[in-house]
Amino acid sequence: LGYLERYEEALGILSRGIAMAPDYIDLHIAAARIKGWMGRLDEAEADIAGILVKDPGNTDAQELRQQQAKYRGQDEKLMWRLDTGYDQSRFNRVSRKDWHEEYIQVTLGTKQTQAHLRAERSRRFGEFDTYVRTGASHRLNDDLGGYINFGITPAASFLPRWKAETGVDYRL
Repeated sequence: LGYLERYEEALGILSRGIAMAPDYIDLHIAAARIKGWMGRLDEAEADIAGILVKDPGNTDAQELRQQQAKYRGQDEKLMWRLDTGYDQSRFNRVSRKDWHEEYIQVTLGTKQTQAHLRAERSRRFGEFDTYVRTGASHRLNDDLGGYINFGITPAASFLPRWKAETGVDYRL
């Protein structure tokens, strides 16, 4: 079930197994592994420490501890990304000029928390607007996150002069 990313279900089954056979170390190792995959690294590390207290020479637990340390290092590693894009909207059935929009965005952060700076240039109705936005996002877990953005349009023609956005996102 863990490989199918049905983590909660897998943990439920493992918890029942641990309740029936608390000395069966492999169940504890499997539960710690699933918690690590879920991003619950502190819980996984506590489980591994408990296993190593009972069985200090357990190579599976030692290897899992090393893997968890790598996961934690990946989450805390600072990364950057550059994104660009261009959109064009054509209005063939009405006599209206096409809309053109392009952007460039630089994002800096970890897998869990990121900040970005974005510049957009839009051409609509024969007018140009430049929009600059900064913001941050934070993953609460693998599925749920939140964000906040602030943007301004100096000398706005058709875009809002300023905009504030906040919200949550949920991955399906």
